Amino acid sequence: MSGGMPVEELLRQFLLLPLFADLGMLVISLRSARGRAGGALAALLSVLSLVVVAQLGSEWLGWRQAAPVVVALVGPTLLWLLLAYSGGRRLAGSARWLPAVLPVPAMVFLLAAVALDWPPTNAAYMVIATAYFLPASAVLVACHHGGTLIGKEPDIIGLAMTFLFVSGPVYYFAYSGIVPPTIFPYTSAISAGLLTYLVVRYKSFCFRPSSEESRQGESGLSAGPGLYLARADGSVKARTMFSDAMRHGVPGLVVTRQHPVAFRRLSGLKTVPLIWMANSAYEKSLPPSEPDILLHALKDYMTQSGRSVVLLEDLDYLITNAGLYPIFDMLQALMSEATRSGAVILLSSELLTPDERHELAELGLKPLR
Repeated sequence: MSGGMPVEELLRQFLLLPLFADLGMLVISLRSARGRAGGALAALLSVLSLVVVAQLGSEWLGWRQAAPVVVALVGPTLLWLLLAYSGGRRLAGSARWLPAVLPVPAMVFLLAAVALDWPPTNAAYMVIATAYFLPASAVLVACHHGGTLIGKEPDIIGLAMTFLFVSGPVYYFAYSGIVPPTIFPYTSAISAGLLTYLVVRYKSFCFRPSSEESRQGESGLSAGPGLYLARADGSVKARTMFSDAMRHGVPGLVVTRQHPVAFRRLSGLKTVPLIWMANSAYEKSLPPSEPDILLHALKDYMTQSGRSVVLLEDLDYLITNAGLYPIFDMLQALMSEATRSGAVILLSSELLTPDERHELAELGLKPLR
């Protein structure tokens, strides 16, 4: 092993630690997350794993460009992840070629870097990194102001992006000998952990729009965008309206306390995306005490599908577990998104008190007639 600073030598000896961390998070993301966000996260974690392998390879094989060259791929995969996480299909649209196009400039850069034998301190590394990190930052700011991201999501994503940018391209370009660039795999593992937490937590219950389309003609769903609360004895009516809309081709999503198998058997809907509210340790379920995850899933769905219908049953179950005012905040956010996307949200509950129904009416929920 070649000589170097004691800190750098120590970090290099334990490079397998961030490599195992990245690979472990890759397995978790593949098992827990679906859709474009899960795929983009897996791509980013794969690139970060390659960075560590390149660090090791540069020591074993003496190729000084190995790690900086692979770092150039972090920008495209990060931008892809941010687009998939914050915008879903709305930002990507029907352009399924977008993920393939994003890394093209970086790949051209890699070929040039190898052919010209650019050293790690070449300014081109910073240029290609900035070319991706600036649009990623712009997307983050736009989605934050647009309400696509909720709670601590913008802060966590911003922190992860800062770690990746400063501890990667900045170090390789402005390396002064004080802080070794070998620290990059460790700090990038922290960023990967933050992004994995977000994707696994918030994207586990995000679905692509789906409908049944078994009937001809127009749907009987004539209600305008907004939230509609069924009467205490109107749960069946809400479910019937939802089923009819789905069978006429309107994309739909169900949130219910009833087990998915029982709901599909009773409703006759076979392909409907469904979020099961429960505290189950054995089957995939959403704890009713976490309305922030439910809010993210519903906003993500409405953003993707536009004109759609959502059936949210057992509202009292949510209120009992999460609290009245957190659910009020969630419903207010849903009203804004429903107006923007054209979605109709049907809510039902047989156990709401008259006072709770009165407060929900003052909040802006319309009666389901």
